[in-house]
Amino acid sequence: MKKRGQLVYKALVVIVGSALIIAAFVQAGKSYGSQEAFYKLAIAKDLALTIDLLYALPGNVEYVYPNDVSRYDIELRDNKVTIYDTNQGRLDTNQRSYNYVGSETNSINAYIKNQKSVKFDKINSAIIVTGVNK
Repeated sequence: MKKRGQLVYKALVVIVGSALIIAAFVQAGKSYGSQEAFYKLAIAKDLALTIDLLYALPGNVEYVYPNDVSRYDIELRDNKVTIYDTNQGRLDTNQRSYNYVGSETNSINAYIKNQKSVKFDKINSAIIVTGVNK
């Protein structure tokens, strides 16, 4: 037999859980409706392709990604580029990621937060990724 106090807690848990799920769906709807999710994926693909290209190029290279990425946080880790919304950070329900081939000898670990552009430097076989406000 359940007491009334236990039923109130159960109802409260169901209401809070439902609110979280509804909020996630609303956020996803806004992102897909504004085409932002597709733009995040396009940026992730561009950056991954750029990294693969830099590994293939001989010599030293300096390249600044021309698109404005100031609305996004960019994480490069484990041969994957992940794009987050700056306001939500890693809690972004619509984060987008794309893998690149990479190298066994050189691992890129970078987190670029709220920067206008992304700068790639290839020195010998090492690739360094930083954010710049240009």
